[in-house]
Order: sequence, then C-alpha cells, then structure tokens
Amino acid sequence: MKTCIKFLGVIILGIILLSACKEETLPVKLVYPNDAIIGDGTKEEPYDVASAIRKAKKETVSWVKGYIVGAVKKNVTEITDANDIVWGGQEINNQTLLLASNAEENDYTKCLLIDLKGTNSNINNNLNLSENNEIIGKAATIYGKLTQSLLGINGMQNIAKATLEEADIPIIEEGNPLGLSMNTLSDVVANDFKDAVDGSIYQLKGWTNIPTQGLAYWKGCKKNGELFISITTEQIITNKKLESWFVTPAFNIIRGKSFTFDCLLENPSSNTLLEVYLWQESDEEMIAIPIGTESIKSTGNEWKREIRFTIDEKYANTIGFIGFKFSTTTGENIQKCSIDNIQYGQQKILFTETFGNESIAIGTTIGVNAYKGYDNPDVFSASGGIADLRCLPDCFNGTNVLSCIYGWGGMAFEDEITMNVSSFIPKEGYGKLTLSFDVGAMDMSQPLNRMNFFCDDTPVTVDPSISVPLWTNIRVTLDLPLTSFEKIRLHFKGTGEGFGHCFDNITIIGE
Repeated sequence: MKTCIKFLGVIILGIILLSACKEETLPVKLVYPNDAIIGDGTKEEPYDVASAIRKAKKETVSWVKGYIVGAVKKNVTEITDANDIVWGGQEINNQTLLLASNAEENDYTKCLLIDLKGTNSNINNNLNLSENNEIIGKAATIYGKLTQSLLGINGMQNIAKATLEEADIPIIEEGNPLGLSMNTLSDVVANDFKDAVDGSIYQLKGWTNIPTQGLAYWKGCKKNGELFISITTEQIITNKKLESWFVTPAFNIIRGKSFTFDCLLENPSSNTLLEVYLWQESDEEMIAIPIGTESIKSTGNEWKREIRFTIDEKYANTIGFIGFKFSTTTGENIQKCSIDNIQYGQQKILFTETFGNESIAIGTTIGVNAYKGYDNPDVFSASGGIADLRCLPDCFNGTNVLSCIYGWGGMAFEDEITMNVSSFIPKEGYGKLTLSFDVGAMDMSQPLNRMNFFCDDTPVTVDPSISVPLWTNIRVTLDLPLTSFEKIRLHFKGTGEGFGHCFDNITIIGE
C-alpha cells in the first residue's frame, strides 16, 4: 500500500513539474536563411535582389542593389520561360534590365526586372544595354517602386535614381541640365583644391561636378605633393563619348574682372576639348554661353599656367557661373585633363620694386638712371637728374628708397620719374588696378598730392587729405585707370622750400 502511495506521489509530482515547465516555455519562431531580409531599403543599406523580391508584394519604394545580368527579349510582352530572356545586350527590349544577387545568375526567377520606361533620360542613357553592353556584370543600385507583376515577374517601376559601380547617375533636367542653383551667391570664387582627396570624386558646397555623357567625374589627384582635380578615361572602353562639367558657384559678374586657371591635358585625341562657358538664367532656363577664349585642345603634356579670360562687359552686374566642360571620345591611350588654381577677381601682384637688397652707403646718392640695383631692370628712369636712390636710416629703417627733393636753399627742383610697366600689366583682364607704396617725408610733412601721378597722360587721383608724415612712413594705395597704359609717371616741381618725398616697396596689384 505504501509503495502504491509513493508511486502515486511521484506521478503527481511529475505532472506538477511538467505543468510548470509548460507555463514557462516561450514560443520559438524558426527563421530560415532564405527568408532573411538583407538591407533596409535605404541607399546606404539597400535590399539585395532576393529581399526585394520578397518585398515586392508590398509595393514599397526602395533602393535595391544587384548585378546587371541581362534584359527581356525584344517584343516580349509577358515572360513565361527562359526563352524570353537575353543574358546580354543584343536584340533586347531596351527599356528593361535584369538585376540579380550575383553576376553569374542565369535563373530569371531569381532576378528583379527593372523597367526603365519613363525614367530620366540620363539614367536611361547610362543603363540601357543596347548602348552600354560593357555594364553587364556591373553592380547597380536603383531606387523605385517594387511590384509583383511586371511582364509577369517581380520587378521595379518608376525609377527615380540610380548608381552604377558606386557612381551616382546624375538627373539631367530640361531647362537646367546641370542642376545649378542661384540661391546662394559666392563672394569669393577661387579654388586651389587643397581639400581634394586623391582618387575621390571632388565635392565642395556650391561647386558642381557632373558628368552629362558617360560617368567620368572630376576626382582629386595628388602628384609630386600637389593637389588638383583630374578627369580620366582610364578603365573606360574605347570609342565611348564622354562629357563632364565642373562649375563654380554663382557670383556677381564685375566689369573687367578676369578668370585664371591652370590646366594640363595629357594624351588628348583629335576631338578632346576643354571649353569654358558662362552659365546664366534666361527666361527661367539655364543657358551656356561660350567664353571668348580658344578651346584648349592640348597643353603639350605640361601644365599651362594662368590661362586668362575675361567675361564680356555686357554681362557686368549680372549673376552667372563659370563652367569647364571636358569632352572626348575614348581611344587606346589613357587621356587625362587636370585643373588647378581657379581664380576670379582675386588680387594678384603684377609688379613689385624694393630697390634692391644691398644697402646703399649712408650719405651716398645714386641717380635714378645710374642705379644698377633695381629688382626690375629697365623700368625706372628720370628726366631731370634730381631724383635719386639713397639709404635712409630714419624713416625707412635703413632701406634703399627713391628720393624726390623738391627744393633746397631757395632753389626749386623739378623732375619726372617714369616707370615703364608695359611688360607687367596685361592689356585686359582686370577689373581693378592699384598702385601701392610706402612713402615718408624729409624735413617737413607735406600732402602727397604735391606730387602728380599719371598713367601715360591720364592723371591719377590723389586724395588731398593724405598727409605724408615726417621721418616716418605710411602705406598708400591709389586706383589706376583701367584704360590701357604703358608708363606710370611721377612728376614733382618745388618752389624753393626744402622738403621731399621718399618711396619704397612699390607694387601694382590687379584684381
């Protein structure tokens, strides 16, 4: 009897324990590998093709990444078997692509059909297999609406964006093909590309880098320690037409201001060009206006420095962009075009004179025409024999100066100094020219306008309030006329009083 009771107790205890275990057991969901969703549908984490197929029934708008493996055969209206597919780019429906999870896929049921109909023309131009058979096997990431019924299989419609081999395919719109924005004007239009990353697509806020035919972008390039941007035909098949733009931010066009840039064109073909355009808005559309400079076809495989051009003055006081357009047809040789040091209206020192590094002996004077220590030989001359070069330890800390004595001991002196600067100043290309110098007074302070300044025969305005201090010096800047000139003349005439002006560090600046 006791044995039966013990046995019954064990059974009851087992039932209790089993009941307790059942209450604590959680349901387990089995996840099979083929059901896993890869990615989240964003550009950064796109779905793979298998995941996109599983998502197709929800008709979500997503990014999908896969490999281009083929297209639908021409004239097929519904896919029923493998005979309706072409694993290549010939005799196809040019508005279709097949995207697969791997580049070797040949089972169409594991592919996502991409409908290119109605997409942006530039996406179509870069992804249709009839004209781009070389993209077979390449990776593409495409943004559109997933669907379960596209010619009878899973697919994607309404394609809005796409990348090929990690390069964005730009959206080219009629009326504004480069997507230029006039919302932000730039005060400074200059770029030395010190922020460029070697081998990476160059990006800087306000600047536009866009291929309009093919997918060759301007990229950072580092060589011999120098950084610049380049575009190359390397790894692009032969006989491929390329066109790519690099465009400045919007800026106010100022009369006479010039643009300069450095360029290197290597191994160009007969149709390789670098052209410069002014982009402006007209009737709510962006138009490109050729700049009055010859197209650059070759630089002899050497850098051509400070290529200069001026925007026609009829566009002054309007807003525009400067665009550099590279175009070519690829050949057997690797072509490369490089740009550096873009500048618009930036200050540039055209001329500077310090009157030499070797000091003249104190107490010694050397006539302007006789002095041999100029930084720039054959520039300075004097007609009256009064002006001279000397060293002043007082107001110029012992540097050489150009001395102009107006009179002494009741005698009035007169002289004219001529600076022949024709070889330093371009005939055009600058919106502003200035003459700057350090000037000090000897014996007594006098207004600067006691001396007359001319550009050839055109007077230069001197503010009458500028008073030159005694035994010290000040920096003065005078605006020069924009008319073409060859000489700057400094004329002085005294009345017998003893004083003089001394000049050092003479510079001419263009911008």
